[in-house]
Amino acid sequence: MDTLAASTLRKFFDKVTRDAGTRWEPKKDSARFLQALLAYDDPPDLLYRLSDPKERGMALLKQALMQSAGPQWVAQYVVPLLRLLGGEALSGSMAPLLAVLEALFRVPGLLQCLDGAITAGKVADASPVGWFLLTLASQLEEVRQSPEVKQLADTLLARGGDAEKVARRLKVVLAGTAATGGPDWMHPAAVDREGLALEDLIAGPGGRHDNDHVDYRSIKIQPTSDEATCPRMPYLPRSCEGEPEEGEIQVSDPHAPPDPEAALLDRHFRLLREDLVQPLRQALAVLGFAPTSPATAGAASGGQAQQEQHRQQRRQTQQVMAAAAAAQQVVFPLVEVIGTALRPRPCVLVAVALPPSHRAVRMPESKEREEFWSEHGKGTLPIDSLVCIARRVAPGQPPAPLLFGTVVRRIPKEMAREAARPVVGLAFERGQAGAERLLAELGRGPVLSGKGLVLVQACSGFFAVRPVLSCLQSMSGVPLAEELVHVLPPKPLTHIKRGALGAELAHLSTQGVTLDPSQRAALQACLSQRVALVQGPPGTGKTFVGVLLCDALLRHSSETILVVCYTNHALDQFLEALLDKGITDVVRIGGRSKSEAVGLKQLLTYTVGGRACELDPDCPRQQEEEQQEQQPASSELPPPPQPPYALDLWQELGPFLQEEYPDTYDDMYDPYSRTIQWREWLSGRPAPGENASVTMLEEMEKGGESGSTQSAHGCSWQTAKPSKAPGVVSYGRAEAILFERVARGEPQQYASCTPAAQQAVDSDGASGSDGGSGRAEGDAAGHMTREAGAVDMWKLGLSQRLDLASKWLRELRARWGEELAHTLVRAREVSAELRALQDDDASRSVLSGARVIGMTTTGAAMHKDLLRDADVEPGVVLVEEAGELLEAHVLTSLGPRTKQLIMIGDHKQLRPKVECWPLSVQSGHGHDLNVSLFERLVLSGFPHTTLAKQHRMHLDISALVRPTYPALEDAERVHRHPPVLGLPPGRRVVFVDHREPELGEKDRCTWSGTMAGPLSKVNEYEVSMVCATVRYLLLQGYRPEQLVVLTPYLGQLLEMQLAISQHVQVLLDELDLRDLRAARNTQALLADDGSRDRPGVRIATIDNYQGEEADVVIASLVRSNDSGSVGFLREPERINVLLSRARHGMILIGNAATLRNAKSPEARRHWGRVLGALDAAGAVTRGLPVACQSHGTVGLVDTPEAFVQLTPDGGCQRPCHAVLPCGHPCMRRCHPCDPGHEYSGCAEETTSDVSCQTCVELRRIDEDQRRKLAKLEQEVERTRRDDELQAAKLRAWVFALELRASTLQEGRPAQQKTARLEKELELQASGEHFATLELSDDNGDDDDVGCEGQRLSELRLDEGAQVRRQAEEEQSVRRQLDDAVQQLRELEARRDCEVTDVIAGNRQRLEAAMAAQRRAAEAAAERVAQRYSQMSSWKEAVAQVAKQGTAGLACLRQQLRASASAAASGATDVEGALDKLFREPNIGACLASHAMADTEVFPGANAASTHGDLRRGLGFVKDGKWLDALKFFTTLADPPPAAQKAAAPWWEPGGVEDEDAEEDAAPDVDPVLAAFMALCRAKLGLPQLAQLPRTPFRMTGGAPNSPASPATSDAASESSLTTGVVGSHPVEPLAMAMVALQRQRSAMWAGAHGQRSEEVRAVGWALAFLLHPRCGEMPGNLRDEALQLLRDHAPSLSAPALPVAQAAANGSVLGRGLLMAY
Repeated sequence: MDTLAASTLRKFFDKVTRDAGTRWEPKKDSARFLQALLAYDDPPDLLYRLSDPKERGMALLKQALMQSAGPQWVAQYVVPLLRLLGGEALSGSMAPLLAVLEALFRVPGLLQCLDGAITAGKVADASPVGWFLLTLASQLEEVRQSPEVKQLADTLLARGGDAEKVARRLKVVLAGTAATGGPDWMHPAAVDREGLALEDLIAGPGGRHDNDHVDYRSIKIQPTSDEATCPRMPYLPRSCEGEPEEGEIQVSDPHAPPDPEAALLDRHFRLLREDLVQPLRQALAVLGFAPTSPATAGAASGGQAQQEQHRQQRRQTQQVMAAAAAAQQVVFPLVEVIGTALRPRPCVLVAVALPPSHRAVRMPESKEREEFWSEHGKGTLPIDSLVCIARRVAPGQPPAPLLFGTVVRRIPKEMAREAARPVVGLAFERGQAGAERLLAELGRGPVLSGKGLVLVQACSGFFAVRPVLSCLQSMSGVPLAEELVHVLPPKPLTHIKRGALGAELAHLSTQGVTLDPSQRAALQACLSQRVALVQGPPGTGKTFVGVLLCDALLRHSSETILVVCYTNHALDQFLEALLDKGITDVVRIGGRSKSEAVGLKQLLTYTVGGRACELDPDCPRQQEEEQQEQQPASSELPPPPQPPYALDLWQELGPFLQEEYPDTYDDMYDPYSRTIQWREWLSGRPAPGENASVTMLEEMEKGGESGSTQSAHGCSWQTAKPSKAPGVVSYGRAEAILFERVARGEPQQYASCTPAAQQAVDSDGASGSDGGSGRAEGDAAGHMTREAGAVDMWKLGLSQRLDLASKWLRELRARWGEELAHTLVRAREVSAELRALQDDDASRSVLSGARVIGMTTTGAAMHKDLLRDADVEPGVVLVEEAGELLEAHVLTSLGPRTKQLIMIGDHKQLRPKVECWPLSVQSGHGHDLNVSLFERLVLSGFPHTTLAKQHRMHLDISALVRPTYPALEDAERVHRHPPVLGLPPGRRVVFVDHREPELGEKDRCTWSGTMAGPLSKVNEYEVSMVCATVRYLLLQGYRPEQLVVLTPYLGQLLEMQLAISQHVQVLLDELDLRDLRAARNTQALLADDGSRDRPGVRIATIDNYQGEEADVVIASLVRSNDSGSVGFLREPERINVLLSRARHGMILIGNAATLRNAKSPEARRHWGRVLGALDAAGAVTRGLPVACQSHGTVGLVDTPEAFVQLTPDGGCQRPCHAVLPCGHPCMRRCHPCDPGHEYSGCAEETTSDVSCQTCVELRRIDEDQRRKLAKLEQEVERTRRDDELQAAKLRAWVFALELRASTLQEGRPAQQKTARLEKELELQASGEHFATLELSDDNGDDDDVGCEGQRLSELRLDEGAQVRRQAEEEQSVRRQLDDAVQQLRELEARRDCEVTDVIAGNRQRLEAAMAAQRRAAEAAAERVAQRYSQMSSWKEAVAQVAKQGTAGLACLRQQLRASASAAASGATDVEGALDKLFREPNIGACLASHAMADTEVFPGANAASTHGDLRRGLGFVKDGKWLDALKFFTTLADPPPAAQKAAAPWWEPGGVEDEDAEEDAAPDVDPVLAAFMALCRAKLGLPQLAQLPRTPFRMTGGAPNSPASPATSDAASESSLTTGVVGSHPVEPLAMAMVALQRQRSAMWAGAHGQRSEEVRAVGWALAFLLHPRCGEMPGNLRDEALQLLRDHAPSLSAPALPVAQAAANGSVLGRGLLMAY
C-alpha cells in the first residue's frame, strides 16, 4: 500500500474513533475501517487505542466484524487482523492485548465464521486463528469450556502445517476441562478405622469449595477462605499404575485429563500446590481458625498397611504438637490499619503486636531495633510471605472467614519505629472477600486489638512456589514432549553439525585435557541428542563435564544456553567455573550471589563480561528489603490522620443518603428556607417551624460567644459549652460523639429517647459510648431504617438520631473500603505492567547478546516472560543437580522454542524436598511428588550415560559407597591424598560408637520450643563430642574451611552451632538458615548468613550439603535408642550423600547398635553393610583414636573431658622443649598447630622480672617482616586483578579474532572464486591488449610482447597449481566423508540387528503373556460357571427346606457338610457360591460352620439352663409378649451404677493408649441383648434405634467380653464352636433376618432390586438361624417364625442376582447399621 493511501486510512481511523459525531455507516465503512487497522504503522499504539475507553475503536471494530460472515471476508480481514495482533511487536503488551482479544471472542458468530472459512479452504494459513484461541484459552475458563473453541481446534488440527502445531498445543490446554468427577457409590471395605471413605480418596476434581475446579488453570494459586476451612480431602492425582498388592484397595485415577501432556501439567500443579497448602491448613486448624481436615494420604499397600497407618498417626500427632508449640511465634494480634502506600508496591499498612518475650520488644533504641529487623529478624513477616488475617471464635461456632494476603512492604525503619508494634504492608488479590472490611477500619486508631483479629504468618516460602505454579498454569504444552512425556528415544540435534564430537576432542587435546571413556560418552550424547541425561556419582566431576559441554555448545552452535540450578550457591559455583574456562559472555539473573568472581551486588543485576547494569529494582523478592531501606523519606509512613471533625460530614454523607435513602434525604430538606437541616437534626433540635427550647437564631447568636466554627459548606461544630436545653446538644458535640462511636466500633446503644437519657447525653456527651441501656444499635437503627416511611425523622430523640447517623456513616465507610480495595488491586496490576514495559527494552538489549544465562529455578519461572522473548529465549537448557529438582521446576525452565535439554545429576542421591510427607514416594501413596524428572526418565529406561571415575574420595571412603555404584572407579589422584592429621597412621574413616541416648520429646533443650521441636532430634553427648573433635582437628593445623560438620536433624544443627560458635566462627548456608527460620527458631536469628568472606567451620544438614565436599567430615548421626528408630537415616539416598562428602577423612559419631537393629529393613541392610565394612577394617571404636604428630603417642578419647586430659593442646601431654629462636626451650605442652613456633612466645623470665629481650627484639623483627609481607601481598593482589582484567580483554580480543577467522574461513570459497574471475578478466584484458598492439603497430617492440606472454604464462601456471591444491583438498574431504559414511552404515546395521533382536524378544514375551492371560480368563470363566451351577443346586435345596421343614433342614445340613469337605480339598468353592446366592459376604462361611458343628442342641434340651439371666426374657418371647420382652432386655442392657466402672482416660497412667485397647475394654451393651432388642422391635414394627450405646454389634464370632453382661455367664463357654464366624448366638442371625424384612417393607427400599436383595438376605439369615447348633435352645415360636419366613420368601431366590459388592453397598452397610449401632 502506498504512503498516500495509508495516510488517508489513518485520518479516517482517527476521525471515526475520536469524534463521536462522525457519521458511521456500517455497510459502507466497515471494510475501510478494517483496512485502516491493517495499515496502521504503529501496532502498540493501535492496541492501546483500541483498548482506550475514551475512544470508539473497539465498538466500531465489533460492528465491522459483524457486517459479513462470508469466508472471503474472514480471509481478507479477520485472519490478517489476528496475525497483526499476534506479531512480535505486541508480545510485551499482555494486559491490553488480552482485553482486545476477549472483546473479539465475544463478537457474536465470529468463531463459527472462522470455522466456516477454514473449512471452505479460503484461509491459506490458519495459525493466527490458533494463536488467538490459544492465548485466550490459557487465561479464561470460559474459552476453555466453549464448544465452538473445541470444534475450531479440531478443524485446525485437520489442516496440517503450522495450524496443526498450534492446534496441538490448544488441545493440551482444552484437555484440562475433560476431567471427570468421582463415582456415585463407594465400596464398604474402603472405609478405614477413622471413617475415611474411598469416595473421598478417588473423588474427582471440582465442587469441594470455591477454589476447587476441574481445570487446574482455573484454580487460584493463593488459597481462599472457603478452601482453608474445607474439611474434605483435596483431589490429588496419582502416578502409580499396575495391579494392587494383596489386601490393597484398587485405587484408580480416571479423573486425569485424557491428553498426556495436560495430565502431566495438571498433576504437578495440584501436587506442588498441595505441598504448599496442606501445612497451611494444618497450622490454621491447630491454631483454631479452621476445622481439622484429613491429612493428605492414600491407602497403604501390602502387608505393612497397619504399620504404615500407625506411623502416620504418630507423625500427625507430632506435627500437631509442633504446630501448637509454634502458635505464639507465628500469630500476631492485629492492632491498627495505618494507611496505604504505593511503593514499592501498592499495599495496606497494618500494625501488629509482638509478644512481650520478643527480642525486638526489649530493645530500647530505635536504631538497634532497625538493625535487628534488617539483619536478624528476616524470618518474621518476610517479603512475599503468605499471611492470613483471622478471628478466633467461641468453641462450637463455625470458623470466621479468613483473609489471605502477601507482605509486599517491609521497611526496617518503619518496623522499628515502635518497639512492640512493627508495621508491614499487605497486598490482596483481586476478588478477596474481606479486604474492604479491613480497609473500612482505616483511621479508627488502635481499635482492632479488641476485636480478636490476628495476623498469621502462614507460609514464608510462598514466593518460591508461586512463580512455578503460575508458569505451570500458563504452559500450553510440554516442550520436548516426545522424550519427556512419552519417553520415546531421543531425537538427534538440528543445531549442531555432524562431526562436532571429533572436533571437540581435538580441541581438548590441544589444551591438554584428556577425557576418560565415560566422559567422552557423555560428551557425545550431549552433542547428538535432543534430551541428554548424564548421571554423575559422587566425585565424578559433574560440574567439570557441564563446563566442557557449555564450551562445546557455544563453539559449535549459535544457541544461547540457560544454566539452571536449585540454589544460588550452586549457580555461583558453576558460573565461576565458566569464567575460569574463559567464557565471559555470561549473564546472571538474581540478587543473592555471594561470588566475587560473578560480581553480583545489586538486585536482579545482569553481568555481561564484567559490566553490570540494573534492570528491575523492585520486582523480585530477594533484595527488596535492602532497597526499601534506601527509599527516600516520601516512602515512610503517611502522616497521622487529621481529627475526624476536620471532615465535612454532610458533604460526604449527603450524596450517600440521596442515593441510598432518598426519603430520609427529603426529610432533611426544609421547603421554607430551601436548605438542608442536617445540622439541626443531628443536634437533636425539633423540625423547622416548631417551638424549641433553643432556636436556630439563638444558637447562631451564641456562636460568637461559644467559639462556633463554620465550614465553607455551611456545617459547623461547637467548641464551647453546649446548649442547656434537655435533649439538645451543639452540632460540634453531636458530631464528636458520632465520630467517637464509629471510631470505637461499639457505639452506645439507647433503649429509649426519654428526656432523662437525652439529658445524660447532653451533660456527658464526650463519653457517649460509656452509658445508656441496652438495645442493639443494629436493631434500633435497622428498625428505624425499615420503617422510614412511617417514622418522622424529626420525632426521634437525640440518642436515636445518633444511632441512625452512625449506621449511615459505617455503611459509607464500608463503601469507601470496597472502592479503596479495588483501587489498590488495580494500582498493583498497572504498576506491574508499567515496570514490565519499562524494563523490556533494557532487558532485551542485555540478554539478547548473551551466550550463557544463569538463574535459579525460581528465577526461571519468575522471569518466564523475559525468557520467552524471541530475541532472548535460550535454545539449550542445562540443569545442574537435576536429581534434587522437582519435575515442575525443570518443566517451567523450558520454553516453546527450547531445542535441547541437558540434565546432569544423580538419582541415587537425595531426592527433591517436599513439605508434605504423604506426597513423597517414601510414603507409598502413589503421588511421588519428589521423584525428579531425571529419576523418572532413568527408571523408565530412557538412555543415559554414567560417569565412572571419581576424583574426590580416598579409597577407604569410596569403598563405602561402591556397593551403590558398582562401576565406580578411583582416579589416580585420590591415592595421593594426605593422611588425616591427629589420627593414627592408616586411619581415615572412624566410627565412634557410643550408647548415650538421644533426648526424648519431653527433655528440655534449645530446640524444644521451636516449631519442629517434637519432630527433630537432639543428642547432647554427640554435641559435646563433635565440639571437642572440631577443636582437636583445628589444633592439628587444619583451617576452619577444611572442616564440615554434618547432621540429619535441624535440632542437632542448632545445638552444635551454639556449642562450636563459642570456640570458632560458624557458617550456615542459606538453605539451613531458611529451614531454621521456617521452624520459627529465635536462636537462628543470630546465626551467620553463610557468607564466605571470612573463614569458619561449616555446619550443615545432610540434605543441604549435597553437591559440596570438604577435606574432613565430622558427622553426628544423633539417633540412639533401644527401639531401633533411625528416622532420616533409613533412606539410602541420604546415607550415600553422607558417606561421599569427604576427601581425606571422615569421623562418624553414633550408636552402631541402633543402626544395626533399625526397624526399617532398608536402613538395617544398608547400615549393616557399612558397619560390617568398618568393623572389618577395625574402624568401629568406643572413642576417637588420637595420635600425636610429634611423639607418636596413641590414645582413645570417649568424652570431652578425655580430650582435655590426653590432648590439652592438640598433641600429647609431654612438653614441647623445642628450641626457640632466642635460644630458650618452649615450655608449652605438645602443640602440633604451630610446629615452627611462629606464634609461640618465650616464657623464660630474667632476673629483672621482664620478658626475654632477645624474644622482644625477634618479635619486633617479625612484626616488621609481616607488615612488609602484607604490603607486598596487597601489591600482588592488585597486580593479579590488573592481570585478570587484561587477560579478560585479551580473551575477548582472541574471541573476536577467532570469530573473524571463522568468517574469513567461511568466505574463502567466495574469495577464491572472485580471484579466479579476476584472473580470467585480467587474462582476457591482456589478450585484447596484445591483439591491439599487433593491429596498431605491426612493427612494435618484440620485447614488450614477450613480457606480456611471459606474464600470461605465469598466471596460467598459478591458476593450475591452485586448482590442483583445491582438488587434492576436495579428495581428502571426500575420503573422510566416505569413511564417516561407512562407519555410520556399520553402526546403523549393528543397531538394526539389535533392534530386530529386541523386537523378536518382545514379541515372544508378549505372546507368552497373552497366552497366560487367555488361560487365566478361561479358568475364571470355568469357575464362574461352576459357581452358578452350585448356586442353582443350592436354590433347589433351600426350596426343599421351605417345603419339607425339619426334614429338608437335615438334608441341607448333610449337603453342606459334604460340600464343605469338598471345598477343603479345593474341589469347590461352597462359601463363595452361598455368598453370591444370598447377596451377603461371609454368610457362606457362617452356614458351613453351623453345618460342620460337632454338637447340636435339639429342641427342648437344656434350653432353660443354658441362658441364665435371659430365662425370663425367653419366656416372654415364647409367650409372644414382645413388648414385655423388649422392656426386659432393655432394662437388662443398662448395667447397674455399681458396674459402671469408669475407665481411665488414655492420656492418664493406666488409661487406654490406642484404639485397639479401647475396643478391648468393657462394652456398654452385650451383642446378644442388642440382637434380642432388635428382634423385638422388628416384631412390634418399631423403628430401630438411631442413637444407641457406642459398642457395636459383633459381626464376628467369639464370646462377648463384657464382665458386666449377664447374658454371657453361661453362653461364653459354648461360643467357641463358631469362633471366627458371623453370629456367636442363635438369636443374632434371626434378628438380622427380621431387620432385613423390616427394611424390605420400608419406603426407603422401594426399588425392585432392593426389595429382592433384602428378601434373599433375610432367607439366608433365617437359614443360618435354623442351622445353628444351638437353635434348639430357642423357643419354638422363633423356629416356626424362621420356617415361615423361608416358605414366604424362598421364591425370591429365583430373581436376578446382584453383584456381591453392590449388594453390600446397598444393603450390608446401611442394613446392618441399625444392629451395629447397638
